[in-house]
Amino acid sequence: RCLRRAASRLPDGDQRLAVALLDHEQELYGHFQALVDLTSSGYRIRGHGNLHLGQVLMAGDDVVFVDFEGAPDRLLEERRLKRSPLRDVASMLHSLHLAALHAGVRHRGESADSPEQAAAGEALLDTWCRHASKAFVGVYLRVAIEDGFLPSTAADQAVLLDVLLLERAVDDLENALLHRPSAVAVTMEHLSRLLRNS
Repeated sequence: RCLRRAASRLPDGDQRLAVALLDHEQELYGHFQALVDLTSSGYRIRGHGNLHLGQVLMAGDDVVFVDFEGAPDRLLEERRLKRSPLRDVASMLHSLHLAALHAGVRHRGESADSPEQAAAGEALLDTWCRHASKAFVGVYLRVAIEDGFLPSTAADQAVLLDVLLLERAVDDLENALLHRPSAVAVTMEHLSRLLRNS
């Protein structure tokens, strides 16, 4: 609804992407409907709540996660809800995807690459994003599976992670439309890519 209201005020290129996203609204609902068919959703726990690359610090040979208060624009009661631990995984994957998208946008704005060089740069960023995402999820699942709090089947894990990624992207798009107009194009592109690759 927020995108539908804002679409006519967006620049031309962004309007086209907004219309394309709105045309896939039912497909998006279909992804969320897949939650109903889960045979196991795993446990709900209190997690980080707003995990992204900006919440990760390197301390020597160690990694430290900070700011466990959750998304600051949410009510405290909502932030305290127990949710799937895959929600934090989806948030980190979302952050990795946005980092690659922002790097691509910045590079396009700063360089005068030929179309071939630009395509090669985009392919490199996509490859980095895929490998970083695969490494993060692989290590997470390898460690977390022993604790038994994830969905019991790989199929249910994939469905839940897919839905949580889409939820995070939709939330980010709404936030950009309401508070960060300069980020609207990137967040729409990210949601569009997720829908294409789901």
